[in-house]
Amino acid sequence: GDNTDWIAIYNLTKSTLHQAYHHREPLSTYSNFRGLVIGAGGTAHAACYALSKLGIQFYVWNRTLSKAEELSTKFGGKPCSQLSDIPANSIDVVIGTVPPSSQFVLPSHLLKNNLVVIELVYFPRETPLVKQAQQRGCPLVEGSEILFEQGVKQFQIFTNRDPPIQQLAHSMVYLHKDSFLQHNTPYTFKKILQKESKL
Repeated sequence: GDNTDWIAIYNLTKSTLHQAYHHREPLSTYSNFRGLVIGAGGTAHAACYALSKLGIQFYVWNRTLSKAEELSTKFGGKPCSQLSDIPANSIDVVIGTVPPSSQFVLPSHLLKNNLVVIELVYFPRETPLVKQAQQRGCPLVEGSEILFEQGVKQFQIFTNRDPPIQQLAHSMVYLHKDSFLQHNTPYTFKKILQKESKL
């Protein structure tokens, strides 16, 4: 079957990098950007594949180095045994794939204002990585946005029709209305609902 994980990551990485670096025109290449994938499980495979398709050079970090090495070999990344080995401010996009129980946060030397942070975990909404990105003001893609993008693509694949974007966005916001209304609505949903209000 079709794997929509990597497509969602690919699309949102592209759009968020574009937004973070204030490019008016679509970028013709992403090879100047550097990435970091946290974890080496199933969703990490999708993240690595998406970055490789974008032409982004990337590190893979995992607590078990051999798994990071295996994933790096498969997708053309670079295994990282210690995050402290990565030069300061050299990463442009971080994709988190580890469970919230790991309490993972980035070392301070990798944080910068335009660092794109993509969190694949959608429950709970505010993982330690998400909170860190919010506190620093980093461009952020939450797990619910990845989930939404997957759903849109799955709808296209299975029905061969254009998905009802506004209806799907409303459903997603309603499903998570307590957390979305208590805190800032994720950018993907805010953009769709704002566009609808102007129609």
